[in-house]
Amino acid sequence: MMKQNSKKSGTKTALTILMLVIAAAVILTAGCTGTTSQPITQTPTPAATPEVQPTATEAAQVTAEATQTPATNGPIYAAGMIVTNGKGTLKVIGEYNPKTERYCTRTLMQDRDGNAYLLKDGSFKELGSDYDAYKSFEQLYNTVYDDLSAHTDAAEEVYNVNEKSGQRIPVYATNDRINLVGYLIPSDALTMDYLNAKTE
Repeated sequence: MMKQNSKKSGTKTALTILMLVIAAAVILTAGCTGTTSQPITQTPTPAATPEVQPTATEAAQVTAEATQTPATNGPIYAAGMIVTNGKGTLKVIGEYNPKTERYCTRTLMQDRDGNAYLLKDGSFKELGSDYDAYKSFEQLYNTVYDDLSAHTDAAEEVYNVNEKSGQRIPVYATNDRINLVGYLIPSDALTMDYLNAKTE
């Protein structure tokens, strides 16, 4: 009887050990039972699309549109620009005063060859004595004919209306154009400069 007890006891011990092994296996695999085993794949990141650069023509068109689009606030012309009313009259913007919001302008004259000139009017720096509110002036003179500041390659030359070249506008004492008193030249967006002919 003692042999049977020891046999039962050995079987019980073996069963207990087997149960512990099974329990341990169940516990270790319990976290994995809810998932299926699939290979891990990395989601490919989309390739960066190369930035399309505008062609030279497209870039020039965008620039032209930006310069032709009037600003919503403030003046659209700068000192040194020549503007027209479409009826043959050309005016040069001598100055823009941001405090008064007015342009100071002069009517541009020209000889038979198209060389521009002005007559002395005694105004400050010969910039002119016609002061116009920028909004009403821009409505009357709504086209830019030329911009003197763009002709830096011909800075020492007299401005020619026909050729659109040169930067200097001579100022004469009288209409016979014998006595040169000075020149108007571009300076910055707010004013042109006056060079006295005697100090040149």
